[in-house]
Amino acid sequence: AAQMKYRDSSRSAGGHQVSTGGISADVPFVQVGVRFRAIVFRPFVGCLLTGIVSKCDSRMIGVTVFGYWSGAIYALGMEQYKHSGNANQWVCAKTGAAIAVNTVVRFVVQKYECTESGDLRLRGVLGPVGTGQIGEVTDPDTKHHDLTVAPAIEAVKLEPQADVGHAVIGRKEKKKKKKQALNLT
Repeated sequence: AAQMKYRDSSRSAGGHQVSTGGISADVPFVQVGVRFRAIVFRPFVGCLLTGIVSKCDSRMIGVTVFGYWSGAIYALGMEQYKHSGNANQWVCAKTGAAIAVNTVVRFVVQKYECTESGDLRLRGVLGPVGTGQIGEVTDPDTKHHDLTVAPAIEAVKLEPQADVGHAVIGRKEKKKKKKQALNLT
């Protein structure tokens, strides 16, 4: 299931804003032209996402992804980091990079779920190559930060966990197996 959020919506017709819809005799609904910016978001386990730290305490880091979706990186998912209580930040033991509120971080999605209200919750980890602090937010008052979408959603190959019980099959392998199955019948 994919999630979609939108903003900057307006009713429009031919590039001009309108406040009424059009009724046609041949269709059983009102036609209203709409313009909006949308993000269709379909994360998967193992993908690399970029988010802005919105909460930082001794148990976890809370992140906001694309200004809409919330995620959490718990202490167990930050083995290379130690919490610094005085500054309320997490510091990497190897590099010394600090993660605090308004820090831009990359993390790997470990789990995601939809709540009963339809909100998407992400759980991530820091540790694989390419994760951790990658910058600071220059204007923390901006609600929706325009993080680049293309580099943020990259597949990261992770070794299958022992408790998973099955190997992850790539798209090409799935297509090949499906094609072989179709040829047998």
